[in-house]
Amino acid sequence: MRKQTLAVLAVVAIGALFASQVEAQSKSIGLGLRGGLNLSTVSWSPPPPGEEINSKTGFHAGVVVALDLHEYFGIEIDGLYTQQGFNSISTGVDANLNGAYIQVPLMVKGRYPVGSSVAIRIMGGPAIEFEVGCTISGTVGGIEASFDCDDPLVVVERKKTLWSLMFGGGLGINAGPATVFLDVLYDLGLTNLALDSPDETVKSRTWMFSAGFTYPVAILQ
Repeated sequence: MRKQTLAVLAVVAIGALFASQVEAQSKSIGLGLRGGLNLSTVSWSPPPPGEEINSKTGFHAGVVVALDLHEYFGIEIDGLYTQQGFNSISTGVDANLNGAYIQVPLMVKGRYPVGSSVAIRIMGGPAIEFEVGCTISGTVGGIEASFDCDDPLVVVERKKTLWSLMFGGGLGINAGPATVFLDVLYDLGLTNLALDSPDETVKSRTWMFSAGFTYPVAILQ
């Protein structure tokens, strides 16, 4: 009986040790990169008369800091260069507004393993964006033109610091100590882009198709 008791205690001790090691390994700080395609437009209310608002493509790229606090839970902070804007078509005019931003999302991240090396990722949280560039380009009467948004000829009045809510999900794939991920994110603009225009609401809407990786650089105790 004593031998059986010792054997049970040994199994429990080994199991506890293994669990603590897994938990320790799951608490880490990872660094990595993210990049991909943007498909952006705006929600405009009331709609501008005589104009058709369409989406335009761009890209995003930047660094990822992943704080894995538990096997199923973590926090991700990104620093991204991202392109947003929209296409506008009216009589004789086909124009694109091209905005460039430094974006910093702070997202809570959930992770659910569905195999030995694959997990479903779900994430969401606020993001702040700082404009670093803005141009208007397009065709007017068959003539191509491009202007800076602050050019006296056009002067696009807009807000340059924006808030949004970013959320989405994807797959995480273990590749040795690193994690490779494929995500689809939606960036829901909360800030009215229209400057000092209480009767008009213009908010950004961006789909982000993203891929990247993180690599653990520190273990959290």
